[in-house]
Amino acid sequence: MDGEHVEPLASSAGAGFTTPISAFFRSLAISHGPRAAAIVLSGTGSDGSSSLAELRDADCLILAQSTSTAKF
Repeated sequence: MDGEHVEPLASSAGAGFTTPISAFFRSLAISHGPRAAAIVLSGTGSDGSSSLAELRDADCLILAQSTSTAKF
């Protein structure tokens, strides 16, 4: 993230499993702190949810889907 803009970068990860939403949430927490909001919905694996602690520590607003309505 650069100020108010999101700029995609080439992945530094080789072939294998990546967590792009978690990387985005980490960047959001660092760059915007308490001015940021994150919404976590059901998905694949831990992408998104693995960065919740960093969002919490940065005082971001976090909204998460209920486990009773999540399909994954």
